[in-house]
Amino acid sequence: MNKQTPQSGAAMVEFALVLIPLLLIVFGITELGRALYQQNSLVKSVHAGARYIARQPDALVVANPCTPGVTWTQVSNNARNLVVCGRTSNCNGATTTVPGMTTTEVQITTSSALITAAGENRPACIIQVAAEVPFQSVFGERLLPIGQWTGLQLRASIEERYIGE
Repeated sequence: MNKQTPQSGAAMVEFALVLIPLLLIVFGITELGRALYQQNSLVKSVHAGARYIARQPDALVVANPCTPGVTWTQVSNNARNLVVCGRTSNCNGATTTVPGMTTTEVQITTSSALITAAGENRPACIIQVAAEVPFQSVFGERLLPIGQWTGLQLRASIEERYIGE
């Protein structure tokens, strides 16, 4: 006859006690990995948008101060699309580089600078492209299914000198 002792269910109880913290750690590491991946994607796309603008002819008039050129509106709209969906054409129906990102979350500004070269001060235009997107967790608005950790923002910003080849 097989007699059960009071110790026979101890392993199952211990497993149940350890399972919850173990699952929280696994899901936390997974969410952290997703956040880092999305942050990297955002940085790369913002960089691509700034490089795109910096090399577009007639986008800016290099003077002190910098002024928008003939093609500025089209170039800046193309750069926003490039940041959001990885292409310069309209992003309707396209997969975004960061989930939930829209073109309204991409800011493009310009500033003027004087660069001293060979004893001369030459005007230069600096393009700033920045984006801020809320991180979309697997669990919805919360980062983990328990606790109050909410509202993680992914941010990226870069400056590029206008070349206008």
